[in-house]
Amino acid sequence: MEDKKIIQQLELEMSLAKSPNMLADIKETYYKDPGILRVEKADKKQKTETGVKSRRKIFGFASAIAASLAVIIMAAVFLPGLLNGDSDTPTPGLAYTLIDDSYYEVSIGTATAKNIVIASEHNGKPVKRIAGDGFMNTDIESVKMPDCITVIGDGFDDGEIPVGAFARCKNLVNVVISKNITSIGDFAFAHCYNLKSILIPDSVTSIGYGAFVGCTSLKSVTIGNGVTSIGEFAFSGCTELTSIIVSDGNTVYKSVNNCILTKDGKTLILGSNTGVIPSGVTSIGNSAFGGCTGLTNITIPDSVTSIGSNAFSNCTDLTSVAIGNGVTSIGDFAFRGCTELTSIIVSDGNTVYKSVNNCLLTKDGKTLILGFKTSVIPNSVTSIDRGAFSGCAGLTSVIIPNNVKSIDSNAFSDCTDLTSVTIGNGVTSISGSAFYGCTGLTSIIVSDGNTVYKSVNNCLLTKDGKTLILGCKTSVIPNSVISIGNSAFGGCTDLTSVTIPDSVTSIGNWAFYNCTGLTSITIPDSVTSIGWGAFFGCTGLTSIIIPNNVKSIGSNAFSYCTGLTNIVIPDSVTSIGNLAFVGCTGLTSVTIPDSVTSIGENAFQDCSKLTIYCEAESKPAGWSESWNPDNRPVVWGYKG
Repeated sequence: MEDKKIIQQLELEMSLAKSPNMLADIKETYYKDPGILRVEKADKKQKTETGVKSRRKIFGFASAIAASLAVIIMAAVFLPGLLNGDSDTPTPGLAYTLIDDSYYEVSIGTATAKNIVIASEHNGKPVKRIAGDGFMNTDIESVKMPDCITVIGDGFDDGEIPVGAFARCKNLVNVVISKNITSIGDFAFAHCYNLKSILIPDSVTSIGYGAFVGCTSLKSVTIGNGVTSIGEFAFSGCTELTSIIVSDGNTVYKSVNNCILTKDGKTLILGSNTGVIPSGVTSIGNSAFGGCTGLTNITIPDSVTSIGSNAFSNCTDLTSVAIGNGVTSIGDFAFRGCTELTSIIVSDGNTVYKSVNNCLLTKDGKTLILGFKTSVIPNSVTSIDRGAFSGCAGLTSVIIPNNVKSIDSNAFSDCTDLTSVTIGNGVTSISGSAFYGCTGLTSIIVSDGNTVYKSVNNCLLTKDGKTLILGCKTSVIPNSVISIGNSAFGGCTDLTSVTIPDSVTSIGNWAFYNCTGLTSITIPDSVTSIGWGAFFGCTGLTSIIIPNNVKSIGSNAFSYCTGLTNIVIPDSVTSIGNLAFVGCTGLTSVTIPDSVTSIGENAFQDCSKLTIYCEAESKPAGWSESWNPDNRPVVWGYKG
């Protein structure tokens, strides 16, 4: 009989533990004293010491055990979920920031849970917004948003990797977007590599720039009827995307053949690996098929009149393109990075373009719009257009015929397998960035008959030898050079050292941009100016001596030179440009003489270890108010 009562008491205790009030007490007790989980062990010890002296004591003891078991069992069942955020209980540790004294913005804070549940209110005020970088680069696997969330904040492109609310959450596979969200910000889910599907609720009106860029596992997208704006690159690089559905009630967009179109069916906004361009489409939007790596061939119907910039960029499996007779406009870099493209055919009836030798040309044959690794430049060509061969990784050598007069910007940029360039005698204009990022380039030859350019020591120079237009990793700068031109060595990542001769007086804008392998450079006293971004991203540089005759240091001149540890600005310098040393995370000291009368905005931003030594007694009037935006330590009146 007593055993039966004990069992009944246990059942009673367990039933009480299932009530919401009891659950709340268990949670509160746990957070105040995690030691509660040791109750069972203590009770067992007590039982051993005291024994069973009476049925009353047995019954009371059983009650204690029952209560403890209830706590333990509920803790075991509930707390792992609570700590991992897989219940409706808000995840502990999230940070809530009060905005305009009316609502809160949420971010990761100190939370370590994999499955995030965001609270609907905090301190009596609603949580309405997710911070633009709130959960970026964390290990979260799922997010549940309360209905009061209305905005996922805008991220931004910091010049290196996009910043966004959930950007680079590589384990994020499941997102439940609040049914009241109106805006998904720029780069919000950029590079969430494991996100497989997304449902945009009817409340959303805008999807930001690059919102889902680089979500390489994203297979399906469903867009509600409220969306009226989709930003450029919103789904670029979603390499597995095969299904796109727009709700029938949407008044701005519709889906046809796994493509998103404007409601009238005339503009194609977004395509996919399985997308087929419907007849009736007149315009293919910017980046519409960008990064569709599963796309192998495309036929552009006769109804299409324009192809936007980057429309098919980085479609790395694309082998053939057929262009209808209606196309009259093709945007910049439309087929950039289509490394397997070997065939391009234009309908004979097209009045603006034609195809010859696997090149896309203007109808008169004079301008080369697009080429690839099997192209042979026809003799009729006089101009190679902007980005014509850009990103053509399989191109190993190029001969520019004598009839060609101009090579436009980025014409051969990022042709990483290109080793040799031969330039004919007719070329009179070459853009400074024409061969940017051609990391394999070792040989530059200009025909002797060219009246504007010549080649010396694997350098492309003006005919008088005074300006260096293009260099490569095997270049030796001749003593005749006075000026190193804009982007001359830009993107030359295999360049390890360079000696600038005493003849040089100026280093142009972006001259050594992103030369990440550069570890040593000698700048002579003859140099008086260092241009914008001249050494931007030269992460291998550990030291650099700025000559005594330099008068100005351009904007971004040493940005993201993360290996630099100290800089001494000479007395000759009078101005330092905006962002000149931004992101120099290894920089520990900079000495600024009192000759410097002007420093631009954010000149020393994100220099987290920096101490600044200034000869001036206080901030000169010509220095920007934000010259030192992170308030790094400053020693004024420094005498060395």
